[in-house]
Amino acid sequence: IARYLLIGTAYFGSLMALRRGGHIFLEVIYRRTTDANVKALALLSDFAVIVFHATLTVLAIRLAFVADRRMISVDLPKNIVYGLVAVALLAATLVAAHRIVQRARMTPEEIRQAIEESAAGEGVE
Repeated sequence: IARYLLIGTAYFGSLMALRRGGHIFLEVIYRRTTDANVKALALLSDFAVIVFHATLTVLAIRLAFVADRRMISVDLPKNIVYGLVAVALLAATLVAAHRIVQRARMTPEEIRQAIEESAAGEGVE
């Protein structure tokens, strides 16, 4: 059972880190680029995050539908675990989509300031 709890903790923890802006990223690139490129780089990065999470969501959903085995320690189907992973990944996709909409409305200076605050730990609650 610990394995399945660890899987759930990892994916829902990843979702929480994404929502808080606590994921590791290379802020040095943002610091060394010009203001004109900061917004494009941030939006490109956010778009890559959306594509990554959306792809994993689709794969987790597909896996949940084909996984017909049962857990050894608990008499429950494994597709419950994969379904919960798909839910966490879908939520992460939606959080990333919300973030890209927010950043699209920001100026490059505001984006740089938000990244600096996040890197300093001020943006993480």
